[in-house]
Amino acid sequence: EAEEFSHFGSELAVEAKNALEKGKNIFKIMNQGPSEIFSLYAQQLMLDIVLNTDTEIKLDVEALKAHVREHAEKIKKDEDFDKVRDELRTKATVELKK
Repeated sequence: EAEEFSHFGSELAVEAKNALEKGKNIFKIMNQGPSEIFSLYAQQLMLDIVLNTDTEIKLDVEALKAHVREHAEKIKKDEDFDKVRDELRTKATVELKK
């Protein structure tokens, strides 16, 4: 609804813009082709990054999807998850907004 409303030239609140961007990113990671099969860890990494990344950080979802498999393979035990997630987030970060 917010996206449709924004097409009329209306100003959206910052929170609405952030929620809209996060929703678009969730849609991008969930929209997978038949040949795109992600392991459970890969899916967890992508969702964690999209849902919990600061709104000032812009993510490149295509880069995230391109690198997630190799990073998911690095997780051998639960304690590895946070470190691997942070490395992957760094690879998928485009720019910091000011």
